Amino acid sequence: MQSSPRDVPWQGPARATWLDAVQSWIQHQVEDQGLSIEGPLHCLRDRPWAIVMRVPCTGGPLFFKAVGPSGWAEPAILQALSPRFNDRLPTVLAADSQRGWLLMADHGRTLQEHLAGADSLGAWQQLMPIFAEMQRVEQPWHALGVPDRRPQVLPTLLRELLADPKVLRLGRDDGLSNEQLAQLHAVLPEFDACCEALSAQAPALNHGDLYDRNVLVRDGAYRFIDFGDACLTHPLCVLLVPCQKTVGSWSSKEGRRRLELMCGAYLQVWQGHRDAAALRPLLGSALWVAHVLRALNWENLGRAAQGKTRRECSRQVISWLGILLRRRALLRSPDF
Repeated sequence: MQSSPRDVPWQGPARATWLDAVQSWIQHQVEDQGLSIEGPLHCLRDRPWAIVMRVPCTGGPLFFKAVGPSGWAEPAILQALSPRFNDRLPTVLAADSQRGWLLMADHGRTLQEHLAGADSLGAWQQLMPIFAEMQRVEQPWHALGVPDRRPQVLPTLLRELLADPKVLRLGRDDGLSNEQLAQLHAVLPEFDACCEALSAQAPALNHGDLYDRNVLVRDGAYRFIDFGDACLTHPLCVLLVPCQKTVGSWSSKEGRRRLELMCGAYLQVWQGHRDAAALRPLLGSALWVAHVLRALNWENLGRAAQGKTRRECSRQVISWLGILLRRRALLRSPDF
């Protein structure tokens, strides 16, 4: 596993020097592709965890991405999966794993732009089996630097998170209340039991942030992008983020129907590889436990952030812990 940088050069005093190095590297890589740059780079996203820039080139745009410490495994993930799944991942034209740099091809609009406000349920019923097929492929994820979020380690990670008053902003107006903290401690035995039940299955790669802006669409083909929040955990946990964005009210009859359709489409892929009948009873536990994965992701992102952005990350941590409490009965009900 390569060592990760301890800072974010594009948001520090060395930004100009860093951008010059990036420009030179991109120029060299573009020329190797037999292309030329036709204008200035355009920054699309500039955050402590990643910066993305559009590179206007002859023949169409390319995209440059640099990852920060929290997503340092992303280049390795793409390089590990691309040989077998090059039709559902971004085409990496060049990579510098030591600096966390990627130069990628253009693959069209995001799913959000493609749908333009239309119901996304049908699209996700197609997408979840496609992603599940990638999860079935075993890789040495630990050696590649993918964070360990297996059910066996989650109880310890949650306790460490609950013991950090700075991240939780404990007692502040925008922080976790003492009452909420007590409630979270009260559900720890139940959380431990869920994790123990989930640990019987082999772990798999979890995208971590699988929603409509992290899927590209062109000519009916889908590609998954942005693996910066990826981790190794129970395979069913990947369902939380797309369900969160697609289901609506999880406690309503319609919400339960949509949840069932999403999960049913995903489980079909595990037939013959893992016993889908054995996995189905674990859906509620996996979805409930996955709320902690989201909190841990935001805590991880906040480590490289400062000021307002760091407070934003803390608020997300607190929000996901609150949802964990609110959904306790819903996700673990017998009729799920």
